[in-house]
Amino acid sequence: MTKVKGLYIRKEECVMPSALAHSRLFGVIATENNDVKQKTKQKRTKFVFKRSKDEVIRYDGFRLDLKRDYPLLHILLKEKQRQQTNHVQVNLNKILKELGIQVKEKNRDDILKRIKDFATCELSVSKIIPDKNGTYPEVITRLILEIRKLDTEIDFVVHFPVDIDDLVSKFYAQIVDLADYKKLKRQASKGIYLTIRSHLFISKKRQKLPFTKFSMRYNDSQTEKQIIQDLRKGFEELINKGLIKSYEKYTADNGKEMYDIKIM
Repeated sequence: MTKVKGLYIRKEECVMPSALAHSRLFGVIATENNDVKQKTKQKRTKFVFKRSKDEVIRYDGFRLDLKRDYPLLHILLKEKQRQQTNHVQVNLNKILKELGIQVKEKNRDDILKRIKDFATCELSVSKIIPDKNGTYPEVITRLILEIRKLDTEIDFVVHFPVDIDDLVSKFYAQIVDLADYKKLKRQASKGIYLTIRSHLFISKKRQKLPFTKFSMRYNDSQTEKQIIQDLRKGFEELINKGLIKSYEKYTADNGKEMYDIKIM
């Protein structure tokens, strides 16, 4: 096992900076054919949001997909922590297998393009409440610096900036495990799982999250009714696989549609 920030991580785990966990940084990007996402669907975007009461996050880069980009970044960060280096050797075929994607040339090209896109995405995390030393830490970093090909067409080195380590050490971070994620069959189940996991550092046994956090449109023609049906089936799969205990949809006093989810 590898130890990161005092936490032991196993085979499918990594210590993910909470700023990189699903929130506004990642979302479902609908595609017409539900197949490999076309890069024309992506647009560069800028936004500012609070991931917790004392951290402000600024992002400038491509819109990142919860289904594809989040697990890919998880795998790269996991390898960085396992190999204990900022120069991570990766094999595109191995990554495709980990993602549950067919090993084909077009899929390799898609993964390689996504990794290259990470090098153009900039993230800034800053404290707005002083830490115990009375300082206001801030880190500005790209997700990766570059990716360089080795001797074959499928072996590469991904260069991480040292500031990624500062995101883990100076700000909130949490263990994220993709082993259970890979057991899930439905797109909605995967989206719900990652959404819940990314908020678990707030509460471990129970989550109350708004419907908008789970309202994911997986293709351009989906209606609101179809989305709700997908979510129902997704929650049922999570219950059947023992990943959550129960869920209940309700309307809060402020009129917001909410989900009350019991984790344990």
